[in-house]
Amino acid sequence: MDIEARMLIKMAAQNDSPDYYFKVGSYVVCQTCYGQNIEGEVMAFDVPTRMLALKIASTSGKADCHDIHLVNLYLVSKVELKKEPNETPPLPQPLNVQRLNQRCNKAVDAKKEAVFSIGVDVTPEAQKLFNTIQKTLKCRWQDKNIIVIDEVTVQPPYGLDNCKSKDTQALTHVKKIIEKHIREQQSPPVQGST
Repeated sequence: MDIEARMLIKMAAQNDSPDYYFKVGSYVVCQTCYGQNIEGEVMAFDVPTRMLALKIASTSGKADCHDIHLVNLYLVSKVELKKEPNETPPLPQPLNVQRLNQRCNKAVDAKKEAVFSIGVDVTPEAQKLFNTIQKTLKCRWQDKNIIVIDEVTVQPPYGLDNCKSKDTQALTHVKKIIEKHIREQQSPPVQGST
């Protein structure tokens, strides 16, 4: 780590005065201990954890968007201050907490669904059938039974005769999916031409 980086980090770590922190709006280049350069505008600096938030151009290519990189200064070998801010930077836009919570909840629900889509103590063939049904209809495991749209139960050994439901239309639809799946599993794999 070069002297300037040590000074910036040391000053930021030992002083509570904002004059010694990485100033918001400064432009810095950080070289990681792996030789990667990360450069951008300072958005924030957390003294206790020595985490530096840098705003860089968006990888999506959208002009009105930016990517934020969190840089752990413990893993930085060199920090170069390219430019000090000339004026006080504008305050960041307020976060839409409701939208962030919705995104978080949606991600958690997707992970839960992925976890619950894996059967416990079921054969690989049963899991393949579950995955096939799940592509078109909502289904879940109940012990070793596959419950499809809360209407149809498919029991081991997961054949056409192992489907039960009071809703004949749903039962017929699920049986067609199972029948197609069985045909595809029994047919030899098609080899592509080279």
